[in-house]
Amino acid sequence: MNAPMSDEEFLLYCKTHAATPRCGFVPAHLARLYRLAGYEGEARYWKQESNQVVNCKEHVILGLVEFAEDRLP
Repeated sequence: MNAPMSDEEFLLYCKTHAATPRCGFVPAHLARLYRLAGYEGEARYWKQESNQVVNCKEHVILGLVEFAEDRLP
């Protein structure tokens, strides 16, 4: 069984995955990313969404990653 990704590993995953042509993320990952970036309302929204792949914009994901990295201890 795989261990869960640390926050640092997860943010690296987001950076790498944002560069893919589809830039698709599942709601659980979007919820975690928004929470780490400090956007609790958006995190709650994505947490309740059904499991699907959501097409995102690379610059939005990378901006959230940057906010999240700034907030890490």
